[in-house]
Amino acid sequence: MKIKIRAVLVIILVICIALIIIWYPFKYDVIDRYYCKSNLECVAEQCCHPTSCIHKNFDPDCKNVFCSTECAPNTLDCGQGSCQCIKNKCQAIIQKTLE
Repeated sequence: MKIKIRAVLVIILVICIALIIIWYPFKYDVIDRYYCKSNLECVAEQCCHPTSCIHKNFDPDCKNVFCSTECAPNTLDCGQGSCQCIKNKCQAIIQKTLE
């Protein structure tokens, strides 16, 4: 009797593990690096003088990156633009250019 109970428990455990493995990839909606549902999900794709945006789950590691303080034209630098979610895709919107 104990062997049958143990076998049933093992089968239940295996089924649970299988379900977790199958379900896990769908836990996060984001598979595409640029897919978004709101502007809050979009961040700069490059550490310095960014020109594009990406989902925040894929943001670059900028901890040890040192950027110049210049406001490079046609970038997100110095308030020239922002990251926005447009048609479910993170995009850099450059609103003004520096002269």
